[in-house]
Amino acid sequence: MQTGRSAGPVRCGPVRSGHRLAVSGEIDQANAAALGVALEDGVTVLDLTGVTFFGVAGVRVPLEIGAVAAGRGHVVRVSCSSPVRRVLEVCDLPAVAGLELDGPRP
Repeated sequence: MQTGRSAGPVRCGPVRSGHRLAVSGEIDQANAAALGVALEDGVTVLDLTGVTFFGVAGVRVPLEIGAVAAGRGHVVRVSCSSPVRRVLEVCDLPAVAGLELDGPRP
């Protein structure tokens, strides 16, 4: 079955700048946990506009940071491309406390 994903290893490139974390590449089970660790320290903006593949395991990442942010009385803005936003909306992430979705609607 053709998925449109590259045949090589899964790659995810997080780049941190202050309280903003921009992620590019593919997020799936192979790297979602490592991405979650990168988000633990005060990220207020998660930029997923450069993500080309967003697997189910990737959905846990914003869920977890949203829960932490809500517990601290903060909100994390998640900037996303239209395909990533669609996945997050299907999983009802706009209703999660501590998260605010930003980006084009699918």
